[in-house]
Amino acid sequence: MHAHPHEPPVEIRLSEAERIALAYRLSASSYLGAYPAGRFRGIVEGHVLECDRLRDRQQNADQLRQQREADDRRRWEEQAQRERDRQEEVRRRAETQRQADEERRREAERLDAQRRADEERLQNQRTPARSASGWTLNYSSQLLEIKPMADDHFDAQKQSFSTVWQSRQHGEQVAIYVQVSPNERCGDARQYMNEQILPRRTQVSRSQEIITAPGRSGFILEGRGTARGQGAFDDRTYLDFVSIRRDDRSAITHIGGRFPAEYGEVYRAELLKMMNSMQLPSGDRFTNRCC
Repeated sequence: MHAHPHEPPVEIRLSEAERIALAYRLSASSYLGAYPAGRFRGIVEGHVLECDRLRDRQQNADQLRQQREADDRRRWEEQAQRERDRQEEVRRRAETQRQADEERRREAERLDAQRRADEERLQNQRTPARSASGWTLNYSSQLLEIKPMADDHFDAQKQSFSTVWQSRQHGEQVAIYVQVSPNERCGDARQYMNEQILPRRTQVSRSQEIITAPGRSGFILEGRGTARGQGAFDDRTYLDFVSIRRDDRSAITHIGGRFPAEYGEVYRAELLKMMNSMQLPSGDRFTNRCC
């Protein structure tokens, strides 16, 4: 099949040594063909051999160069592949770590939610308590226990009834109490709080009159720090509530608590539940003292 007359000739790329060798070989062939027995035949043939050796050396050099270039490319590709593999390993480890961290976070959240649910369930298990003075309330028996020597204890000298709870976990660091006693000065709840309780409290965050039931005056005091006499100081958080009948101020019902500030959230919430559940008698134990 003949080439198209307008097609460009095929370019054959030769090295300089190959072009020289080819040109010399063509010239030598022409000479040897024209003068087979010429006196320069040996010289021409020697030059042909030298050209062949030059060509072979050039080809070997080109092959070595090409081999070095191929080796360099292979090493570069291997290095690039190792870098890609390293980056992929770093990414894989980071993803594995992220998944492990996420799993630990979810497990911690699950355990925390379970702990809170268990605490709430235990705190919601309420146990009734009552006093010969007439009050009733309920409390968390999983969180608190009544002190054996202060279970509606009657003090004949003070004519008072006292019940004291302590923490099952934190012991006597936590004290929650109810005391019913005669109102010696026959004042209302605010007066009793200001005269009998407030002077011993050091920091006050809340001081407020509260109406909890018709016919009763109530007052709440909340803060931190209680003076205990002779320079002693109690740094616990406190909450005190006093309730007195309006028609007969003969009896004082005092419910309150003291607990370390770091546990305040738990025990304050429990004390408020106890206060909210408390039922006071329609007639107090001490009557007609202030009529």
